[in-house]
Amino acid sequence: MKLSKFVKRAKSESYCVVIHADDSGIWLGTRLALYNATELPYMEGKEQAGAVLDIDSKAWEKMFFDEKYTELAVRTLHDAFELHKPDHA
Repeated sequence: MKLSKFVKRAKSESYCVVIHADDSGIWLGTRLALYNATELPYMEGKEQAGAVLDIDSKAWEKMFFDEKYTELAVRTLHDAFELHKPDHA
């Protein structure tokens, strides 16, 4: 996914998460997509993320921003997108 597509999706969903994974670098996410953004410079906090992603402060005001730190991306990604299967009686 191109970064511009991610930013467009994040703005339309009003949600952006930055995941810092020791094993695989930076991941960007929305409610419906994840993007391994290893080519991006290190960023921390909403202001730096907005500058790197080129999201202006007016757009940020309308968005929910989250940031997570983990050793293993797989664990965080699994937790973020865990599928809850219905109970079968």
